Amino acid sequence: MVIFLLKFLGWLVAHAPEWLLRGATALLGDGLFWLVPRRRRLILSNLDHAFPGRPRAWYGRMARSCSHRLVETGLLSLATPFLSEHRIRTIARLAPSVENWARTRDRATVFATLHLALWESQTWLKRLCPVPLPEFGIIFRPLDNPAADAYVKRTRERFGMRLLSRKGGFADALKILRGGGCVGVLFDQNAGLQGALTLLFGRVCSTTELPGLLATKFGAFARCMPPVSFVTTRRQLRSRAP
Repeated sequence: MVIFLLKFLGWLVAHAPEWLLRGATALLGDGLFWLVPRRRRLILSNLDHAFPGRPRAWYGRMARSCSHRLVETGLLSLATPFLSEHRIRTIARLAPSVENWARTRDRATVFATLHLALWESQTWLKRLCPVPLPEFGIIFRPLDNPAADAYVKRTRERFGMRLLSRKGGFADALKILRGGGCVGVLFDQNAGLQGALTLLFGRVCSTTELPGLLATKFGAFARCMPPVSFVTTRRQLRSRAP
């Protein structure tokens, strides 16, 4: 039932017109902001600490925008299995710096990237890159539902990426780097007691040391930037069409 629901919603999102998706994103994002008080307080508190002294209206606009982006991330996750290669090439482009890296790389690489929809785009790198890439694995947190996890893994690996469970995939990640390949790590999550304490916008947080440890151990090149940018305007979409 879970897989059927994921497929049904994913197909709808992938085939829905842009204006409908924009409206749904705004509606669901505002609903998430206003109807979940705990999350609203958390976003506003984080913004107040990170950007003190801004007008009250600014905090409200930014908080709602954060909720909209979260919904966009969820919709992209649902739609990704149903996006054709042509559609992906139309709405996304490889960052020029990453293309330059791909053409000149001479050693293993650790990609440290953020959430905000970019973790989905990382699975498209092998398809968007104009030159062949080596073996590429991405460390991810598996879903609690085994059927849903298998579905997500199967659909995200269709362009040649390997999804490596952080519960049991580290041996594969080490093997890939040892062979001169690439490993992607999402580093913007709470690392708990195992992480290193650092400051982010003046607040103490626990961050993972995994990207640095992997890069040091294997002499790998470390990259910390979005690998893909998204085409967002109708003019851009038209200019990208064949």
